[in-house]
This record gives sequence, C-alpha cells and structure tokens, in this order.
Amino acid sequence: MVFHYEIESLSHRDVVRAFAVMQVVVPALDLETWRRLTATEAQRRQWAAAKDARGYIRGIFRMTPVKHPLLGDLLDVPVFASISLIDESGVSREIIAFARRWAEREGCRMIHIWSSAPASIHVLEQPQSVPDVGFGMIYSVE
Repeated sequence: MVFHYEIESLSHRDVVRAFAVMQVVVPALDLETWRRLTATEAQRRQWAAAKDARGYIRGIFRMTPVKHPLLGDLLDVPVFASISLIDESGVSREIIAFARRWAEREGCRMIHIWSSAPASIHVLEQPQSVPDVGFGMIYSVE
C-alpha cells in the first residue's frame, strides 16, 4: 500500500490538531504555550506538518536556519516527530525530503536533526543561535 503525505508549513487551522502530536513529543508543553509559539504566520512557518489523505497529522517538525561557526549555514531541526501505526518510515522519509528542499531554498548546506526533542520548553521559545551539534544526525543537503 502506497501512502502519500501533504507536507506544508503549519496553518492556523492545524495548530490545535498539531498540539495533540506535540504533547507526545514534549509532554511539558501546554496548549497556552503552544498557541504562543505558533501565534503568528512567521512563527508557524518555522513548523511544518505532514498530513495523510484524511487530513490527520502524521508528523510535525520545526526548522530554523542558523549560521554555525564550523558547519556554516545549517537548518536546525530540534523537533522531528512522525506518528503512524502503518507507515512511520514513509512519513519520516517525506519529512526529510521536505526539510532538504527547505534547506536548499534557505541556502543551508547541512541539516541537524536532534536525537530527541528539547527537554525544556525554553529551547522552543528561545532557539539557540548556535545549536549544539554534538548529538543527533547531521545530514548533508548536497
């Protein structure tokens, strides 16, 4: 069975639906904070959601382009979650492909996907200007 996912920046109408996924990823996150993190269109553009044909959110991730002193232009991905009982690897594959296209568009040569979501909500509220790339996966866009 072939599955397809529509991946796009988080829309205003999907904020509450995406919160259900974010609660699994960052249990300390409350709805009020999530709404604050996604209040403006500019903030929602940092987030993307993967939806299946029925419109259910099967993945969510956050992308922030940064300048790293050693790696140069880098797309930092502190949140990367795929949720599917049947096709988790397919969701993940499409999210990575989307992130790669986004990184290319932003001029980033590398993508840093964190090995686990931030333990502190503060990291989501105040992204690091220079992320610690000593954990997770570094993926070359080229």
